[in-house]
Amino acid sequence: MGSRLVVAIRSETGWELYYDHWAAQTIGQDIAINGFEKTLKRVRAMVSLGDSLYECVKSTLIEGMLLIDMATKHVTWAEESDGLYMPRLINALVEHSWPGWTAIWSAESTDGVLQAADIDPADIFAEKHDATRTLEGSAWFGPWGDFGDSGVFSIRLDDGQLVVWRGLGDLDAVTKLGPDNMRQHTLTVLERARAGEPLLWDEQNEGAFEEIPDTGIHIDFPARELRWWSISGEYTSPCPFKEMWPGWTTESMGDNYEWQAQIIGRTLRSWADDVEECRQQLASAIDEGERPNPMWGMVEAMTEKGHKIDVYAVAAEFVPASFDATSYSALDFLDQLKDGAPLPPARIITRDGRIKPPLVADRLLTPKARP
Repeated sequence: MGSRLVVAIRSETGWELYYDHWAAQTIGQDIAINGFEKTLKRVRAMVSLGDSLYECVKSTLIEGMLLIDMATKHVTWAEESDGLYMPRLINALVEHSWPGWTAIWSAESTDGVLQAADIDPADIFAEKHDATRTLEGSAWFGPWGDFGDSGVFSIRLDDGQLVVWRGLGDLDAVTKLGPDNMRQHTLTVLERARAGEPLLWDEQNEGAFEEIPDTGIHIDFPARELRWWSISGEYTSPCPFKEMWPGWTTESMGDNYEWQAQIIGRTLRSWADDVEECRQQLASAIDEGERPNPMWGMVEAMTEKGHKIDVYAVAAEFVPASFDATSYSALDFLDQLKDGAPLPPARIITRDGRIKPPLVADRLLTPKARP
């Protein structure tokens, strides 16, 4: 239990590594509100992990990472996210509160941060050989279940027909089913829809959905492309793309929902609503002040029910972000963004180390020895 964060600070003198047991779930908003100096002070109060990032990550279960590169002035972050805000807004806030820095979101969990630190995730997280799955036992995976409609599926079949529905945007399931199973799955959706079931976008709930999409998956069979977007860092670990989708292009689009909206001709999200949602989340965090260790609330609740709880020492390793009156400047910045044109998609780093959109030549990450 926890939300484990590893922070790596890279400077000319080497590496500083730190650990916090509960910070991964809010690290994006924390660094955006706190700015550089407060973030650095907080991080250096965390538990030190030595100076070998490779060994640290290999031996520690992590759910979020933060890389502060003093030389390039790049801050790269991966959050154990609940999808409470658009990553492009966090990047913009970070670059506002960290003057002169470039913010990069690791859109595929911690893999991108590791690549930014010159570590190949494949060296650490060995591929499993039992990563496949079949449609048998996967009846839940379709627009007929009661699993919400926060995911968008658009499938271009071999004949060029585009099939679109809302459902559970489970990238892990899609990846492990592979193209043949996904083709069959889509044909089943289409067959049942033609038989009268309200399974396609316009018929589902008569086009009125309860949830705003937070994930989208697009499969193009003629082009052999699997791409997806997400606001929470969709990730399938380990990534069996090469094994399950051989010869296919498999690529994260970060939080670029506009890309899929253009393909399907539908409105997916509202800029004003996205900014307001982010503002409410940050305002709530600032109003709370110093967040207590989540463990103690759970211990109290379980104790009240008569349970005896033993807390491991590592669960107490928590250095909360500290907010004060100056923190509200982040909300003022969001108010300015709300009245302006929508920001472009977040700058991201992918699981294979590609930064999109690319940085200008003099700010590219330069190869370094393994840390």
